[in-house]
Amino acid sequence: MTSKNVDPIINISNPVSILQQQSSQIITNPFIPNDQKIKELEQLDKEASDIIEQEYNKNKTTSIANLSIKEINKNISLSCIGLLDDLFVKPNDISWSIYIPMIIQKDQRYAYIGVLFIIIAIFILLIR
Repeated sequence: MTSKNVDPIINISNPVSILQQQSSQIITNPFIPNDQKIKELEQLDKEASDIIEQEYNKNKTTSIANLSIKEINKNISLSCIGLLDDLFVKPNDISWSIYIPMIIQKDQRYAYIGVLFIIIAIFILLIR
C-alpha cells in the first residue's frame, strides 16, 4: 500500500547539518543543562514582563484624555503621594540629579502634577 498524497513530515531532500541550524527558542532539548534552561526561562519571563509594562504605560499615557474628573483627581493625589513617598526612599547609589527625573516620570506622574499646577494657577487667577 503506497499512497501518493502523503505529506512529508521533515524535509529530507535538503538536509541541513545540526550545527548550521538555528537554535530553538523553545527549550525542549533534554541535553541542555538545567542552569541554562533556568536562565533562558528567566530571560523569556523578563522580556514578557517588559512588553506588558510597555503596553500598559503606552495605554496609560494615551488614555488621560478619556478619564473622568474623578479619575483625574484620584491620579493627581496618587501621583503627589507617590512622589513624596519616593523622595524618602532614595537608594544611596543613585544621585539626586538622576533620581528626581526618574520618580517624576514613573507612572506618568508629570502629566498629573502638570494638571495640578494648572488647577492651582487657575485658582490663583480667580482669587485675584
